Amino acid sequence: MTPRTAIASACLPLGLAGTVGALLAAAGSVVASQWFPLGSARQVEPTPGMAVNWLYLVAGAVMTTGFTVLVAAVSSTSTMRGRGAAGAPRRSVIVTRLSDWGLPVPLVTGARFALERGRGANALPVRPALVGAVVGVLGVGSVLVFSHGIHHAVDDPELWGQTYQLFAFTGQGGNDFVPPEAVNRPISALKGITGVDDGRVAAASLRGGGASAELWSYQAGRKALPVTLLSGRMPESRTEVALAPDTMKAFTTSVGKSITVTADKGEATLDVVGEAFVPHGPHNDFSSGGWVTDDGYDALFNSFKFRIQFYSVDPTLLGTGAHAASAVNAALTKSNPELAKGGPVVGTPESQHLGYRDKAAQLERVGGLPTALAAFLALLAIGTVGHSLATAVHRRRKDIAVLRAIGMTRWQTRGIVVAHATTLVAVGVIFGIPLGLAIGRWSWRVVANYTPVLYDPPTDLLSLSLIMPAALVVAYFVASWPTIRASRLQVAAVLRAE
Repeated sequence: MTPRTAIASACLPLGLAGTVGALLAAAGSVVASQWFPLGSARQVEPTPGMAVNWLYLVAGAVMTTGFTVLVAAVSSTSTMRGRGAAGAPRRSVIVTRLSDWGLPVPLVTGARFALERGRGANALPVRPALVGAVVGVLGVGSVLVFSHGIHHAVDDPELWGQTYQLFAFTGQGGNDFVPPEAVNRPISALKGITGVDDGRVAAASLRGGGASAELWSYQAGRKALPVTLLSGRMPESRTEVALAPDTMKAFTTSVGKSITVTADKGEATLDVVGEAFVPHGPHNDFSSGGWVTDDGYDALFNSFKFRIQFYSVDPTLLGTGAHAASAVNAALTKSNPELAKGGPVVGTPESQHLGYRDKAAQLERVGGLPTALAAFLALLAIGTVGHSLATAVHRRRKDIAVLRAIGMTRWQTRGIVVAHATTLVAVGVIFGIPLGLAIGRWSWRVVANYTPVLYDPPTDLLSLSLIMPAALVVAYFVASWPTIRASRLQVAAVLRAE
């Protein structure tokens, strides 16, 4: 057999396996198409149900088969060249150190099986096993971090810019229903009120373009309403503005640049000093609009479309939700009974349809996709590790038989396989968790910027700390059959055959 025919014979069965796998994957994708798309896209899908796209299916099958054959050709070529190479096989520095420290023979031997490939017929799939272990831990870790980011965003309205817990609708169309000072003075005096803003809002349009934005007035001070800043800072002078992300895109500007807007009092040039979310208003969402100072607002507008008082609350002093609203309304009624004749003045955001809730619900609906990907990667890692353990027991049976012949017990033989599995898990955890944390954070940053929602670096330390014990349990379960095979090895038969 020539080298070329030997390589072809090695590629044939793997190419056949790749073809069968590609066909099964194509059939599975057709069956799974009835459940896609997920999330909000499913609500507008014009043709829901099972679908067959022959172009992608055929192209995917051909690429999968071709890639499998290519990898088989490269691997078999490397093996053919390696058979004629001289010299001793490479030794692992880690295994050498373990041996120098005088650690038990089963532990050193198991680590050698996991980290040293060997040569010839005894060569082991070390790299695929190590990569599989790392990818499995990486996949699970990144999904845990990504999911933590989703759950944190869904549960925290402040990440969407909704930093107020109470509000009072006090004016519309330039007319005040209730004197703002009569409402704000007694409410601001309460100990549980941590922030107040007399929010006036009106629309300004970008000069030379059709884009417009609702600009809110903002008062800085001791009890300023907290604002969710994405970058930069809040405006401090009449010529500065902080824009929400969608308006920043619509105006094609960024922090540090200037824009010219047209408002009631004519044109004005404003310096963009920050990117920030705004309160949800009657004509704007949390991600569209902007903030200007009180002086800046007066320089732009003659009046207001709407006037809303926003209040942030310390829940330890006033409680939350309806309880806080009742306490504030009671204090307001006590200071001015006339204000309560038309009913409660102060309400909670729960009574409003806030736009961020729809986007938060979309995040929740697509949260299952990363979990499915992590489960697939974990299953792939389990199969790779199991294959590595079984292959090691088969190809290194002579080494195990020699150790048994010079006094190693059955339980010590089992320890070799356990040490092999433990080494693979240790490598997977050491490299997989940091990479998973980095990839999970990067993925969440991309999604957070696109949504948009404030990026708060997620770190699910409790779940990440459980990865290693969980991985060890799974690895020991997978190693159960190879350990039995190793302990039942017929020493005399193996050595006689060798």
